[in-house]
Amino acid sequence: MQCKIEGTMTLTPEQVQRVMPRAEVQPAATITETDVLRIATRAVQIYAESHPRPAHVTMKDAAEMLTLSRQTVSKMVKFGTFKLNKCGLIPILQIDAALASRER
Repeated sequence: MQCKIEGTMTLTPEQVQRVMPRAEVQPAATITETDVLRIATRAVQIYAESHPRPAHVTMKDAAEMLTLSRQTVSKMVKFGTFKLNKCGLIPILQIDAALASRER
């Protein structure tokens, strides 16, 4: 992952304490690009911890993730593109693989 950040950003002490609980910050401190990157990384980590990805998804969820109709995903299951588990769900790894193949 690459990230390019330019300029500075001013945060209130409360905003900095929310994303960097142990930071010692002066009021209205100007932060560096390194600080911004560290804050962004921490924000992504907090988000990932609070919104874990499911191991399996429904055909409707798969369709939304792939920007296809549910009927198309159903046909893909019928033709063996996706395999359902015993509960009728599609493993998220299959969805990830389908998305990755689109990007190539």
